[in-house]
Formats: sequence, C-alpha cells, structure tokens
Amino acid sequence: MGSQAHEIAVHRFDAQIAAGGASPFAPVFDPVFAVDGIDETLNAFLSIITEVSPPNDWTIAFHTQDTGDHWHLTFSPDGTIRDDAPAQVSLTGSASDLYLVVWNRGRDETINVDGDPEILDTWHRKVRRRWTFTTDYS
Repeated sequence: MGSQAHEIAVHRFDAQIAAGGASPFAPVFDPVFAVDGIDETLNAFLSIITEVSPPNDWTIAFHTQDTGDHWHLTFSPDGTIRDDAPAQVSLTGSASDLYLVVWNRGRDETINVDGDPEILDTWHRKVRRRWTFTTDYS
C-alpha cells in the first residue's frame, strides 16, 4: 500500500486523538491495511533503524487474532532478523491494535503481552520512524 498511506493514516489517528474524536481503545484501521503497515514496519523500517541495538539478542513475536498473520524477530547488536526461535515476548491482538502499538500510538492494554514486558518497553523507547535524507558533497 505504501509508506505514505501509513504515515498519513497515523497522522490522522494522532489528529483524531488530539481533537477527542477517536479512542485509542477502538479498532480504527481495516485489518488488511493494518497488516500491511505492520509488515512494512517490521520488514522495511527495522532494517534502517539503528537505535535498537540490545547488548544481547532478544526476540519478539507479533500475532494478529483477526487475520492470523504473525512475525517473529530477533534483535541483536548485529541487526534484526526474521526467524522462528522461541520469543521472549509475544504480542497478540487485533491487526489494528498491533498496528498502533508498532507505531507507538496504541495502548498495551489493548493487546495481550506474554513474556518479558521490558522488551516491549524498549520497543516503545527506541523504535521510531524517522525520515532522513543525507547528501555527501565531499
């Protein structure tokens, strides 16, 4: 669907929350759209995020209840990989709720967090989408 569609959707959500028009507890995104956004974040954006570099490997799994999609990631000092190792924390919820949590907009109370909650806290503190353009003129 595209990065801009997801960025606009999240900005719309932010504006609705600021205006008191949307509830962070209500599913607001179509499940297919939300799954696309989760997949984009976990596959495309995490490959360019350098702030998530734990001292040891940690694993996190994401499972959508309404669509049956799932992702499993290992974060390490060497980068992020998709794999099937046992997860230290699993996040389960509707695609819309997980979409908001992945974007650090949702509330953890809307999903089931099973395992080490510190990993999710680290996600919230360190995973941010940033658009950076650099030009090297040297």
